[in-house]
This record gives sequence, C-alpha cells and structure tokens, in this order.
Amino acid sequence: MKMKATTSINILISLTVALGGFFNSFSECFCYSGVPWELSNLRPTMTLGIYALFSFLAILFVHGFVVETKGKSLEELEQMLIKN
Repeated sequence: MKMKATTSINILISLTVALGGFFNSFSECFCYSGVPWELSNLRPTMTLGIYALFSFLAILFVHGFVVETKGKSLEELEQMLIKN
C-alpha cells in the first residue's frame, strides 16, 4: 500500500514540474514577443503600470493564500492545510 502512495506522489510531482515548465515557456514567449509590442503601442509608462499591477496582485495572493511553513511539523501543517 505504501508503494502505491509513493508512486502517486511521484506522478503528481512529475505533472507539476511539467506544467511549471510549460507555463514558464509560455510566459517567456509572451515577454519576448509582447514587451516590444507594448513599448511601441502602449508606451513605457503604461507597460510599467501593467507589470506593477500584476506584481501588486501577486503580493496580495501570497499574503492571502500562501501560509508560512517554517518551523512547523508535518502534523501541524496537515491540520492547518487540510480542512475537514
């Protein structure tokens, strides 16, 4: 039984890494092709404003949804993250 759980975790990790790589490639493609277009059509001020807005939204997301795990045991994390 333990082997099955370990295998499913490894599959989940593999899928997560693959999806992360895909979205990283997608965002790089957008930056390399999108930023020159933004600079020529929206001007630098608007381009910077767009990236500042996304950075602010990322800060709000991290503050609201990402929990601190430093110095906590696995049991504490399980109680904190898994809600019944």
